[in-house]
Amino acid sequence: MNQSEYIFEAIPTQEEIDINEIKPIEKSLRAGKGIFQQQAFQFLDWLTYNARVAVTSNMPGTFKASPFIGACAPTQSINTIILQKMGLEVNSFNMEDCVGDLPMSKEDRRRIQNGWRSTKIAHSVVLVKLPIYEEGKLQIKRYLLDPSFRQFCIKNNCHESLYWNKKRLQCGYVAPHPGYFLSAPYLKEQGKSQKEIEQAKIIAESLISAGYIELTEENAKIYGDAFAKAGIRQEFKDDTLKMTGKDYIHEFETRKREILPVKEYEEYTKTPLERKEKKKLIIRITEFFSRNNRKQLPEGIDGQGKQSKNHMEQYKVKEYKHPNVNQIQSKKENVMEIDREKFII
Repeated sequence: MNQSEYIFEAIPTQEEIDINEIKPIEKSLRAGKGIFQQQAFQFLDWLTYNARVAVTSNMPGTFKASPFIGACAPTQSINTIILQKMGLEVNSFNMEDCVGDLPMSKEDRRRIQNGWRSTKIAHSVVLVKLPIYEEGKLQIKRYLLDPSFRQFCIKNNCHESLYWNKKRLQCGYVAPHPGYFLSAPYLKEQGKSQKEIEQAKIIAESLISAGYIELTEENAKIYGDAFAKAGIRQEFKDDTLKMTGKDYIHEFETRKREILPVKEYEEYTKTPLERKEKKKLIIRITEFFSRNNRKQLPEGIDGQGKQSKNHMEQYKVKEYKHPNVNQIQSKKENVMEIDREKFII
C-alpha cells in the first residue's frame, strides 16, 4: 500500500539491528539482572523488527508499505516464545477480552446469542515487564508489543461514515477502526486538549514505527479506549467510557490467550544466543599471469591475458558459508583474492 493510504505519516522502522549487540542484553535478562533504558529500547527494537520480518517474508510489497493485516497472531506468538525463553514475565492476550462490557443494541445481543461474532475488535497483543536501571534504582517497566497496529490506520477503515456501512455492519464491524480514535480530527471534534491530541499521535506513531509503547496508565487508557470505541455502534458512540488506565493494565496482565503455533516461523522464534554466527566468504576470482606464462593459459583465457565471457560465467562470484576457512584454492590453480565478511542469520 502507498503511504497516502494511511492516516498517520509514520512508517515501520526497517533498520536491521546487529544481533551481537543484543546477546549481552539477553544474557543479563536470563540471569535476572537489570538493563539500562537504552538497552531496553535496543532489545525491543530488535524483538519487534524480528517479528515483522518473519510475517512479511511471504507477503507481497515492501516492509515499509506493509499494513500487517492479519499479522497480530503470528507476531504475538513469535514475541511470546522468545520472551518466555529468556525467563521474562510476559502475558499474551486479546483486546476483545480487555475492553469491558460495551453498550450494545438488542439486535446486537440477539445476533451474538445466535452465533454472530462480537462487535468488539479481536486483536492479539503482548505485555512484557523489563527490569530497568533508572536513576540508580532498578525498576520494573511494562511494555505493550503491537507490531501490527498499522492495520488499523488505513484511511478506508478510518472515517465516520463507517458507522452506517451496511456491508461492514453485517460482518460485525460497527465503527471505524481503532486508529481513527487516535487521529487529530476525531479528537478535536471531541474537544480534547492539544496535549491529549499529541499524546495520542505519539502512541499511534510509536506503534506504527517501532511496534511497542511503554504501558503507563495514561497510555493504557488512550490505547484501550481506541479499541473499545471501535466496538461501539453510532447510537452509543458518545457514551463515556468508564475504564481507567489502571483498569486496562489489570486486564492486560490477567486476561490470557493461548498463542497459536508458528512452525513456519520457527527460525524467528530463536533468541539471539540461539542463533549461530556464520561467516560469508565472497570469492572473487582474479587472474595474474606473467608474460612468460601466457603460453600456458588455462582454458577460457585469450591471448591478451583477458578472461572470455564463458570463463567469467564459470567463475561468477559465489557465496560460501564456512565457520573456519583461511584460504580456498581453485581447481584451476588460479590465484584468488578472498574477502571475508561476517553476517548473522
